[in-house]
Amino acid sequence: AGDRVVYAGYVGDVFNAPSTGTATLHVVQPAGASVSYTGATSASWGDTATLSGHFANSTGAPIAGETLTFTLGAATCSATTDANGDASCQVTVTAPPGGDAVTVAFAGDATYEAASESATFTVAAVPTTTSYTGTTSGGTGQSVILSAHLQRTAGSTAICSAAQIRSRCSRSTPGGTSRNG
Repeated sequence: AGDRVVYAGYVGDVFNAPSTGTATLHVVQPAGASVSYTGATSASWGDTATLSGHFANSTGAPIAGETLTFTLGAATCSATTDANGDASCQVTVTAPPGGDAVTVAFAGDATYEAASESATFTVAAVPTTTSYTGTTSGGTGQSVILSAHLQRTAGSTAICSAAQIRSRCSRSTPGGTSRNG
């Protein structure tokens, strides 16, 4: 930051005389700025999460028209700040269940310094329900069909077929004990 003197010179040739010139270059330091994360802090895997942030100058005044970039695991989205300095966008949560970081960042430009902030984001496993759909009665020596249905609680999308669900069966042995089969 500050003023710098710039020199330019021409050495001349047979037809043109040498010359020099100077000018003052005003170097401006980008102003301080800050971003804060204001969006969702939890979601289930596969859900859509709204990531939001606020961008302000060093006095706290909102900054409009600048791009904020949001990152959650491998998911990234960008949005432009509005008149209130706010921006938001949506991502599909692909990070595995557990804790992860969500980050909002401003890359910096000639007017404002780069800034970023991270927050903890909790990714939950998808809630599910399992219901037994097979035979509920049968006689000794009779074959029975064992089946189940597994689906997400929040929707009706089946997660897997009955063939993919493992069941544990108990049966009586002649000695009156049971074994898992």
